Amino acid sequence: MKDLLALTKSFVDKSFDKQLPHYRQTLYWILQLNPEADLACQIAAYSHDIQRAFAFEENRKKIETSEAGFKDAAMLNEHQNGGAQIMQKFLLEQGAESALAKKVAHLISKHEIGGDFEQNLLKDADSLSYFECNAPSFIERYAPIMGHAKVKAKFDWMFERISSPEAKKIAKPIYDKALAELTTAK
Repeated sequence: MKDLLALTKSFVDKSFDKQLPHYRQTLYWILQLNPEADLACQIAAYSHDIQRAFAFEENRKKIETSEAGFKDAAMLNEHQNGGAQIMQKFLLEQGAESALAKKVAHLISKHEIGGDFEQNLLKDADSLSYFECNAPSFIERYAPIMGHAKVKAKFDWMFERISSPEAKKIAKPIYDKALAELTTAK
């Protein structure tokens, strides 16, 4: 049997032309929050943002021009559903069982807004990894373009969407640090 997690890591890393710490850390947090997380959860954790590899510039422009910024519902749905379709197709092409590919797609399809227990788990792991790995680059890249208020709104949303009390407790000091760094950024 093929190692679908290893194939997924290779596919994601090649799609972005590099390994991104956010994906590794999302997988780490899935396993911290639920050590029994199955293969579908692990694959979804590593690949949840795959849509960005295929539409990065388009996504960036939408974020910068949308009144809702990072919380634009249409953009979030496009991101989630696009990633779900990409991963379902990829996994089926690798010979994965249909049920596994469908479950990965199901998880990714709500990783931004949540839904069932496992979709919420992925959302929480994504938020934890976001604060660890992505918040500094959002301060550097987006605050000068969009303003501190929209980046703060993204930070607030990423924190408030965490549904697990355990994950929220872990995230709080990292969130507070990101807010402090945003406040002092130029």
